[in-house]
Amino acid sequence: MFTTYAPSEGFGGPARAHHQRIVLEQAGHQVVHVVVQSNSERGNTRPTDFVALVERPWREEIDHIYDDVDLANRAARNLRLRRSIVDHLRRSNTELIVLEQPFLVELVTAVADELGAPVIYSSQNIEYQLRHDLERFDPSSKRAADRHQEVRLLELAAFELSDRVTAICPSDQTIIIEEFGRTSTLVPNGSTVADIALPVDVARQRIGCTTFAFAGSSYWPNVEGFLEIATPSLAFLPPTTKIDVAGSVGPQLLRHSRFVRHQSTNASRLNIRGFLPMSDLVAMMCRSRATIVPVFVGEGSNLKSADALACGAPVVMSRRATMGYEDIIEADPEGVHIVESPDEFRSELRRLVFEDPISEIVGIRRRELLRWDLRLDPLLRLVNELVAPPPI
Repeated sequence: MFTTYAPSEGFGGPARAHHQRIVLEQAGHQVVHVVVQSNSERGNTRPTDFVALVERPWREEIDHIYDDVDLANRAARNLRLRRSIVDHLRRSNTELIVLEQPFLVELVTAVADELGAPVIYSSQNIEYQLRHDLERFDPSSKRAADRHQEVRLLELAAFELSDRVTAICPSDQTIIIEEFGRTSTLVPNGSTVADIALPVDVARQRIGCTTFAFAGSSYWPNVEGFLEIATPSLAFLPPTTKIDVAGSVGPQLLRHSRFVRHQSTNASRLNIRGFLPMSDLVAMMCRSRATIVPVFVGEGSNLKSADALACGAPVVMSRRATMGYEDIIEADPEGVHIVESPDEFRSELRRLVFEDPISEIVGIRRRELLRWDLRLDPLLRLVNELVAPPPI
């Protein structure tokens, strides 16, 4: 499994990679992660994995929107790295390659050719559209105006290389068939939270509680989405109301110019919790009056939406944040509040502040449906089509 990030139980793509390994290994397959990255984070990698640090030339200016593209370009030119990966995978008797995201496609093409291995391309987003959309948050006069088209060419190469393609949500499936001419198998996101037992009495703590919960990485859609509801400030919430913020998104919010303009008001309504053990994160979300998912930009399907839907508390989420979970919400809409705009989001939070909270676990059926083993089962079936299933 090729990625530009180490697998981890936390947020986003690393969490998905982590759970894909678990599901495949529980079915008897051996999984080797090939991680090509520009930092030394090892996540949940093992000695049997291949972790390559591809350093950036010290004079090279970082383009944060396209950093993984630049990383992949450097990796593809490194013939010694390619040979090391091929040798490692041969020793591991690799029969199939899963490519997560398109960035390493040139490297994977060469490796798959030497190994004679089929490839599954796991599309996490329509990446070129996402990168183009994110450019507004990190403008650069040195970036070519059509830089996103380079990503489109990588995606096209990934679709052409692969024996099978997976998509993360139905809307992405439509784009993949219409724009790239490939059919795909839906392999949606699940939730780590769904696999963790909820504290028995935590929901009762919502009585008298005026705290909301927000968890996520410092990824642009998370930061900018929160700032949309915090603009001009968080003064729409009573001074006694707090938003617990977990993950790396908190420090990023505190230093953002849009947040700093009303520093005193905004900071007084946040509890920055940082990284929490998963059990503490689940408790924080479950005892909140509601967990919030304010996402208004980006593509694909957000993992934090799955965790919010599985945490046992009511959820306030934007329409954009529901993408990939329409089936889950239709099956169990209890406590789910969907809004169309930042203004509606603020109004819904204020309404919930003055409404008696639900003092019991909600969304029990959602939790069952969002288990990773159920959501990733289509991937397991694809793997078994391409390589012989391990003996039981």
